[in-house]
Amino acid sequence: MKLCDLHSGLLQSHVSLERLTLIPDGIGGGQSVWAEIGTPWAYIIPATAWESLNSMQLESPITHTFYIRYRDDITPRDRFTFRGRLFNIRSIIDIEEQKLYMELKCQEGVAV
Repeated sequence: MKLCDLHSGLLQSHVSLERLTLIPDGIGGGQSVWAEIGTPWAYIIPATAWESLNSMQLESPITHTFYIRYRDDITPRDRFTFRGRLFNIRSIIDIEEQKLYMELKCQEGVAV
């Protein structure tokens, strides 16, 4: 999608952006939990679906493309949640290098 095709009216899905965070337990250890780092509006497009065999387990990842306003703090280790579904971020593109909107390729139904 080109930058000229995007506008704020397309961003109609309110999603949660989460990051795996270590919460210290006070005795030198900790617990990893997914913590919300933002709630951007997104335009979500289902892209493809396929099945794959990974480590003798059948996975059915569904790939989606998320479009959001530009943020400089997102990494491929983060994920989106939307309506109880989890989407692992696989790639991040600053559309036309303008720092206005981002295209994020995500997968649903696969392990991190």
